[in-house]
Amino acid sequence: MARGVKLVLAQLEKANHYFLRCFRLQVTATEVYDGMDPNVFLFRRSPPDPVSGEVYDKFVTVCSPVDMSDWPVGEPNPFLAEPFFRNNTVALDVRSLRDFNFIWDVFRREVGNLCVALDRLDQLVDAEFQWVGTPPPGDNNSLSYSEPLSESA
Repeated sequence: MARGVKLVLAQLEKANHYFLRCFRLQVTATEVYDGMDPNVFLFRRSPPDPVSGEVYDKFVTVCSPVDMSDWPVGEPNPFLAEPFFRNNTVALDVRSLRDFNFIWDVFRREVGNLCVALDRLDQLVDAEFQWVGTPPPGDNNSLSYSEPLSESA
């Protein structure tokens, strides 16, 4: 497999950055290839504000392979203690063009690493075998076996 995802960078057009004193970048994972999930950005939802009841979603990182399987898309799972979820878009405000370019480079690199990691995780080889319980009679290939646990153990 060779997973892939198209990242689209959006930025302000014709903005006076000296006036705004910030740069906004938005990255969206759009098209995917070979079974890749576009929801590669991990967020954490804040507890509700006690006065207004509003919640805020804070970007955490680009997902790891485990994050891709652990966290739901779009909303945190209300039955889990951790309020994490995945999304396909992230928008950040940064203080300098240098930070802007650095973050864009990091996103491209880390999403690429995620694609490679997911591909490698699909390439499993048998590394060890072990009979659990008693091996069948005449099994000469058995290197070892595990005795079942007794109730007295």
